[in-house]
Amino acid sequence: MGTLLALQSHSGALRRPHARLGGIRFTLAAVVAASLVLLSGCATRPAPKTEPAAAATGEKLYQAGNRWYLQGCYQEALRYYFGAYEYFSAGDRLAPSARALTSIGNLYRRLGDPAAALTFYNEALAIDRRLANAPDQAQTLINRAAAHLDIQQLERAAADLRQAEPLSADLPRLGHALARTRGILATRSGDLTQAERYLQEALETVAAASVLEEAATHYAIGKLHLTQGQPRLARPSFQRALALDRELGHTHGLADDLEALGECARRLEEWDVAAFYFQRSAKIFALLDHTDKTRALLETLQALAVEHPEAVNADLTLFFINRWIDGEQDADICP
Repeated sequence: MGTLLALQSHSGALRRPHARLGGIRFTLAAVVAASLVLLSGCATRPAPKTEPAAAATGEKLYQAGNRWYLQGCYQEALRYYFGAYEYFSAGDRLAPSARALTSIGNLYRRLGDPAAALTFYNEALAIDRRLANAPDQAQTLINRAAAHLDIQQLERAAADLRQAEPLSADLPRLGHALARTRGILATRSGDLTQAERYLQEALETVAAASVLEEAATHYAIGKLHLTQGQPRLARPSFQRALALDRELGHTHGLADDLEALGECARRLEEWDVAAFYFQRSAKIFALLDHTDKTRALLETLQALAVEHPEAVNADLTLFFINRWIDGEQDADICP
């Protein structure tokens, strides 16, 4: 298995997909052109839209962004969310504008830039507060808490969740998200007993959640069990998350779930099973052009191959990943 690193180095420098706040430049004209090609198939110079028609186009762009998000194509999703925000802003539609800003923040979190995400969450929250929109305030506060968790600002995350609690009263879906995020906070804080209590509460209210949220809850429970040193107990939670993400077509979620299942197997010293899961995860991340995650998984596979050559053979996986990294991807998964 000494060929793993040779194959990896042959691929050249991995491209970095992460968008940065200062590097994004979308014009209204560009978004109009894209929306016409992808959404309507009409001529490239439409008649000027009335305000309600512009709002409808903004909503179409927003829903298209949601579809790209689930597919794991975050750069394309960003493009549509920015376009939706432009249309909503042009029509002075405040609530949809805040919703688009929150979704942009969610994408920056996924792209590994929680500081940029916070900028968008703060603006969305300011709008929702002016509108006295309690449910959207609560959702944005919960999302902002998650961004604070990403950069280990645990006290700020706790403060956001305290603010979200009264705003989430009598709203089961938000109550579920609040309990799950509190469970993640408690896990990060090392209060595993409290984390278990919150995540059990989230599990009991899972009927109010979307499929995406339900998958996130099972994933969080699995991470708690791993933190407790119980990979065998964690495995069913990750398997449930995997089934839900597959049902939804949440591609990035699939890759996360597979990586977690590989970690469970690695801790249980099931080397061939661990490699099987890690290879599947790495292939998805490579196809989505998430090169940092791909590289980390390749390094994990290399270590397994060196330590357990009789159980691990990832040569063919490396062959395909190197092709995709070098731009020889035949499937048009992300534009």
